[in-house]
Amino acid sequence: MYVNGTSPHKHQVRGDVGMKEIQDGNTKIIIHSNFVYLSEEEQTKWFESELKKGNPIVKEIEAAVNACYQN
Repeated sequence: MYVNGTSPHKHQVRGDVGMKEIQDGNTKIIIHSNFVYLSEEEQTKWFESELKKGNPIVKEIEAAVNACYQN
């Protein structure tokens, strides 16, 4: 078994990156990223760091999450 339910993944385009599968009802979500190897604390620190740097993708993610909670 791999850490946090992750498994190694080899793909010609993606290379050797982390992969995590999540089942939500009838929907299977597959994440291809080394981000899945980070602890929750490390993920939080990474997001905070990237927000401070002004990462536009992270800002879009933040805006999308905030929009979900506005209603």
